[in-house]
Amino acid sequence: MRRREATWASPWLADSLVAVALAAVALGLAVSAPHGPAGRPADGATYALIALGALPYAVRSRWPLAALVVAAAPLAVLIVRGDSSSALGAGAFLLAYSVASLAPRRHLWAAVGVVAILLMVLRGLVPAYMTVPQLINNAFLFTGAFVLGDWARRRREQLSWAEQRSAMIEREQAQLAAQAVMEERLRIARDLHDITAHSLGVIAVQAGVAAHVMRSAPDEAEATMRSIAGTSREALGEIRGLVSALRTSSDDDYAPTPRLADLERLADEASAAGQDVDWRLGPVPEDAIPATTQAAAYRIVQQALSNAREHASSRPVVVELATKDGELILTVANPLGAAPPRGEKGHGILGMRERAELAGGRLEAGAADATYRVAARFPMRRPS
Repeated sequence: MRRREATWASPWLADSLVAVALAAVALGLAVSAPHGPAGRPADGATYALIALGALPYAVRSRWPLAALVVAAAPLAVLIVRGDSSSALGAGAFLLAYSVASLAPRRHLWAAVGVVAILLMVLRGLVPAYMTVPQLINNAFLFTGAFVLGDWARRRREQLSWAEQRSAMIEREQAQLAAQAVMEERLRIARDLHDITAHSLGVIAVQAGVAAHVMRSAPDEAEATMRSIAGTSREALGEIRGLVSALRTSSDDDYAPTPRLADLERLADEASAAGQDVDWRLGPVPEDAIPATTQAAAYRIVQQALSNAREHASSRPVVVELATKDGELILTVANPLGAAPPRGEKGHGILGMRERAELAGGRLEAGAADATYRVAARFPMRRPS
């Protein structure tokens, strides 16, 4: 409410000052030249008409067409009486400009009609004053005021449109930036889930083995503990990379992106954890596999092995990697254990599916014939 009052008060004050200044000039001219164009002295009616003619200027910005209509009547009477009216006559051009600039566009033709009627009435009543050259001159000046006001309106509308467009672009950019941040956080959350699920699963299995053989086979227990230390260091390194990525926006701060060649490291970790994995890795041209696809395939295998350890730790797992018909085909299968995976409700399966889709592939996971199978397909690069 206060803001609207302030918006209205500012032009009202300026218009009031214009009205007062115009009245002062017109009254001053009437007093200094008491014998007007008709040779008659100014009287009380002259002063009253000047005041009435100047008063509408106080609402020029708010109601410009009404101000023009109301001001035209005292001006016409002054001219017909032969009184001094030059100040109010000049002010009429300001009112014409205001209608074209500030009023709704449909009011412009109404203002043109008011001016035309005023000029024709004066031409008919006081032809000695409104001669043909004077009529043409006034028509030209009023037309210029209308054109200038319309140009000012168009300019203001263009600036307003540009500001709105700029604000809209800024909002869209902010939304895109927020979306990018959210997607980055989701990707980091998936990476963190995969790293911790796999590494902690390996550590848990190895710790159990070490505790079991600590007395009977201390050398084997020592080797297992060293493997736990290595797995922990690798997990910490990857987690540090993710934390660094959270602190900065540079992709260079990430831990190295896993590739298909890193599946050998997964094989060593699975073997050290006592997991029975049959690795069937066919020849795959890595230069034909995009980096995003290689990272997605690695994380999917990592998550699938972690799920197998959790739900069927004593069952063998088969990991197959091959290419066919321009696609990279990845399959991880294991016999169902006593506690089957939770299907779509688990974050691991959802994360694997999202990774495959982000890399342009597709993933299916489910149980059939007493076997749980995770199968993913990714498009390969076309040879150039």
